[in-house]
Amino acid sequence: KEVHEQTRQFLDKALATHRKNIEWADSRGVSTVWVEASRREAQKIADILARESAGDLATPGAAELTELELAPIPPAAGGYVPGRIDL
Repeated sequence: KEVHEQTRQFLDKALATHRKNIEWADSRGVSTVWVEASRREAQKIADILARESAGDLATPGAAELTELELAPIPPAAGGYVPGRIDL
């Protein structure tokens, strides 16, 4: 039960963050792969929280990877890409 209470805090925070991302994007008419991922993840989290509130406690399972696909960043001209610390 204690684990569920701690997990709920993380889920509430994640949901709030996704909702802020969505609200910001909607207010500016922006739609990106990141915004759509936030929409999907917010719905998943809301569903989990609704089940938890109804007494259906989630049990641990395998991690689910989302299908977020991003194009790789092409290397800079000349093939040199500075390391993060160099930036």
